[in-house]
Amino acid sequence: MESRFVVRDILVVGGGYVGLTAAGCFAELGHRVYLIEKDEERMESLSRGKIPIYEPQLDEIFARSLRDGRIILGDSMADGCFGVDVAFLCVGTPPSPNGNPNLSIIAAAAAEVAGAATTSLPIVVKSTVPPGTCEALELICHEAAKEGVEPTVCSNPEFLREGRSIDDFMNPDRVVIGGEEWAVDVVASLYPDYMPLLKMDRRGAELIKYASNAFLAVKVSFANEIAALCESLGTKASDVLRGVGLDSRIGTAFLSPSIGWGGSCLPKDTSGMVAIADSLGCDSGVVSAAILANRAARERSIDRIDRAVGGLSGKRIALLGMAFKAGTDDCRDSPALLLSSELINRGGVVVGYDPMAKLTSLQEFSITSRVDSLSEAIVDVDAIVFGAAWPEFGQLDPIAITAMNSRTVVFDGSSSIEIEKWQMAGFITMGVGEGHQDRFRPIIWRPLSWTTTMSHESVA
Repeated sequence: MESRFVVRDILVVGGGYVGLTAAGCFAELGHRVYLIEKDEERMESLSRGKIPIYEPQLDEIFARSLRDGRIILGDSMADGCFGVDVAFLCVGTPPSPNGNPNLSIIAAAAAEVAGAATTSLPIVVKSTVPPGTCEALELICHEAAKEGVEPTVCSNPEFLREGRSIDDFMNPDRVVIGGEEWAVDVVASLYPDYMPLLKMDRRGAELIKYASNAFLAVKVSFANEIAALCESLGTKASDVLRGVGLDSRIGTAFLSPSIGWGGSCLPKDTSGMVAIADSLGCDSGVVSAAILANRAARERSIDRIDRAVGGLSGKRIALLGMAFKAGTDDCRDSPALLLSSELINRGGVVVGYDPMAKLTSLQEFSITSRVDSLSEAIVDVDAIVFGAAWPEFGQLDPIAITAMNSRTVVFDGSSSIEIEKWQMAGFITMGVGEGHQDRFRPIIWRPLSWTTTMSHESVA
């Protein structure tokens, strides 16, 4: 069978998380990539081969491709569009207060690419956008294009996990492409034959990203509702959910209890999914319930910490892990920081530590202070809260920590530690979904009435 793969010249617009990953990985596959980024500070960093985000392997890939001439940096769309076969839009679509994504940035980028293009090339949307966006962008592109140039807009959504984006790009579960057949074939030719393709119309491709992340959010929220039951029953959610997940129809991924989901995708895409459904007059009850359940999971954890320390007012709390998950420096919608904000609202004093987290000026208000080492964070505190499962947290010696804190409450909100070791060291321990005496409820069933005789048929 003839290979579909063709080495091409590619334009990538946007040097953020998605754009840098796409540029680096396309270059690694052998394509020549023109990366357009208009932020001067970011461009200066990139020109030195330095990635302004933390993502394993991306630094090396980017620096190597830059050195070998497979990535060419620029801030001029006119220069970047000259002679390229396909253009990718990888710019932000941040949520508006009503949950709808703000499409002004991607609309401007699409118009600029179309206006600079000298041939009728596919303009491909990597960013997460609601169904119908590609069609609207195509109208904008036709208005901006030079005479004789007819750009076509396609959807090729990204499915990248922060901390694992290189592997996700190079070994995807699927590559989704939606658009006109000729343009889809051009985009498909960028990906090696081993990558599974899923071709469809644009609206379907656009919806897949929302639907995928909404489902993952629903799954995590379900796990946290089971965790709430386990806390009251005095059993372990980890055991229960493992038993559930071993069912091949369900699977264990995203079925671990936590203080809630967050990050750059799930909150944005669930609110976007609800907004899309509302705009069409469709019900989004399941996804809306997952959003409410996520808030409830965080509030339940805050209440448990509050009770365990005997009231938060004036209590010192070490928050270990501030990024939305381990393996990234991204703090957008971090469950740990959202929890920390409420601990402070209730009078707590929160000292934060994270080996990688980059806090914006606004996120700085989510903690009382930040320290640069674990040892500084855990001295003389009333509670230690594990917010993200960095490996170094699992290596802590609880016996050594007892010398610094004698009656400290330990709350594991991210499955970071072996709770039994901390219990044996004398700590008051709690985990999400771990039954504990702070709120144990005995089961009292309603009286059951049994018939004295049962037929064979009723037993069967």
